[in-house]
Amino acid sequence: MHESTHWQILWNQVWGLASTTTAILPVLTGTVVVGLGPIGRGLGNMLSGRRNPLPSDPDLERTLQALAEQAERLDFIERALVGIRRGTVEPADVEIAGARPS
Repeated sequence: MHESTHWQILWNQVWGLASTTTAILPVLTGTVVVGLGPIGRGLGNMLSGRRNPLPSDPDLERTLQALAEQAERLDFIERALVGIRRGTVEPADVEIAGARPS
């Protein structure tokens, strides 16, 4: 009887370990897969302050260049209008590129 009790204790310990492993193993596997995959690399880069540059796209570059030019024109027009309102600039002195002469 004494020996069967040892086997029962051993069996209970092994079974307890197996049931715990069954619950922990999928969580651990999922954590490793996500951590080593693109999501994990992205989180690691974000936390370390590194950025992955976007691939170069000619259409995007042209659009950004056109946007920068429009912002420059808008800034010029705003400064000209402020000058006209304050009376420091005459409307005839403002020459806008591409504007038709009146």
